[in-house]
Amino acid sequence: MRSKMPPLRVLEKVIQAKAGIVVLVAEAVQVDVRTIRRWRERNKKIQAMFNEVRESTLDLAEAMLLRNIRAGKTADVIFYLKCHGKGRGYVERLEVSGPSGADLIPPEMVARRETERIAELMKDPEYRELQSRMVMVLDRITGRFGPQQADENGGRTLQ
Repeated sequence: MRSKMPPLRVLEKVIQAKAGIVVLVAEAVQVDVRTIRRWRERNKKIQAMFNEVRESTLDLAEAMLLRNIRAGKTADVIFYLKCHGKGRGYVERLEVSGPSGADLIPPEMVARRETERIAELMKDPEYRELQSRMVMVLDRITGRFGPQQADENGGRTLQ
């Protein structure tokens, strides 16, 4: 592949013909995709060419969407309302509670899962060591333990 930039008028026609899709533009002018991206980053005119094509494509998509809305296509109506009707209450909401505000997952199941997660973490010696150091620091900060108090398993014990 060559890396010489074609004249800007040629590059502009290619960008328009390929709808500003970088991979397709790179293939058409026989350069690497990274080269196209580099040209675009370093040259304001090339950047403007890509932006112009993207804006034109966006205008076309919006025109087609509006045509479909006028034709009564329900999915397009819903899509438009989700995007532009939020101020009027057209928003999807994720339910984070069950019926009457109850938890979706019972607290005892949450506690069981957390206990299992911690047990799994404690299998890792590095995590156990880090956790032990953190507990010692916390104990010293809160004044709950003296520096030498530990049970027979090396754990901390309350005074």
